Amino acid sequence: MEAEHKYLVNVGSVGQPRDGNPMASFCIYDTQMQFIELRRVVYNVQEAQRKIFEAGLPRALGTRLELGE
Repeated sequence: MEAEHKYLVNVGSVGQPRDGNPMASFCIYDTQMQFIELRRVVYNVQEAQRKIFEAGLPRALGTRLELGE
């Protein structure tokens, strides 16, 4: 990475994935080393789905969580 440049990093999200991986994604940026590490972690997809369905939101939003699409 070069200090005079600006960078945009899309690390994904928790929920509503689009890359086929239902895990939550995030990154760690080390400012001293100027290093970005992308990480994935498991979260309770079924609980998130239950809350989506109970809230009356479109079923597709809940279904998408487990499919990662």
